[in-house]
Amino acid sequence: MPGVEVLEFDGGYAVFDVDSDETAQIVLRRAIDGGDVASFAPQHPSLSQIFKEVIR
Repeated sequence: MPGVEVLEFDGGYAVFDVDSDETAQIVLRRAIDGGDVASFAPQHPSLSQIFKEVIR
């Protein structure tokens, strides 16, 4: 789907990045249409993850 980058996918669990809040809502609606959704929330990087990205 345009505007979505899948970062991790393991069975029924996925981590992805979107280009906007609207795109995230579209992904959520499609997921709900496909079945039960146990959780859906933004995931913010830890300080150590940010540091690792900065020093690359």
